[in-house]
Amino acid sequence: MSQKIKITNGPSREELFDGLRLLSEKRTVGFVIEVNGREKKPDTWIHAIESEDWTSQSWNLKFSIPTGFISPVQITPLSKQKRSETVKAYYSTRTRKGFIIVE
Repeated sequence: MSQKIKITNGPSREELFDGLRLLSEKRTVGFVIEVNGREKKPDTWIHAIESEDWTSQSWNLKFSIPTGFISPVQITPLSKQKRSETVKAYYSTRTRKGFIIVE
């Protein structure tokens, strides 16, 4: 069963596409997410952007987020821990809101 985590604020369309264009330079994009009633702003790296509809303001995203912001960090040796996890999200650059889909 998948879970949805709220995105309460985020980048403009230009910042979103700059994040994708400059991924090789490790450009991060800031999303404010709500986890357990608290807002957090992890650095994220955009991997893919797909238009969700014809408005050019609704997007299906694929991005990396540091491990531990969404799911609890497993107690494993540091050498075996993943530094980030890839997630899918829906985001509107008009409202600057959306949600992350955690499966």
